[in-house]
Amino acid sequence: MTRSYYQFPFEPGKITNGEFHSKWNALEEENAIKDYIYLILITRFKELRSSRKFGCGIWETELEIPKKIEVNTWINQIKQSLTDSLHHEMRLSEIKVDIEIEKIVGAKPDDYRKIDVIVSGYMNNLQRKFKFRRTMILNPLSFR
Repeated sequence: MTRSYYQFPFEPGKITNGEFHSKWNALEEENAIKDYIYLILITRFKELRSSRKFGCGIWETELEIPKKIEVNTWINQIKQSLTDSLHHEMRLSEIKVDIEIEKIVGAKPDDYRKIDVIVSGYMNNLQRKFKFRRTMILNPLSFR
């Protein structure tokens, strides 16, 4: 059975305007998984009404790093949060989450930190390795 995955951001207006089949390109499964992980990263817990546990704990502590909590503790909390959120992603197995953090040169101690979120695993349907990497700048939060 062939599955179609559609590009993020999802535009429901195209369905109602009849543009669904003619203008949308189906993505391969790997890109769909990457979009799903990205969506988890940018979503705060309880933001999605249908699933209050969908999201990532980075939003709970984004302004605390490294002010109020130990950096390694913060990294471990984010790793665990993302790992827990990805537990329901059945297209992946052997999921491993890593966080790399560094201070941006020239920033004040309380200012910007760059983190790389790396998710690796195995794509079950395609029977091959999977890797996702996203760079984030914290305080304020932004993506590259």
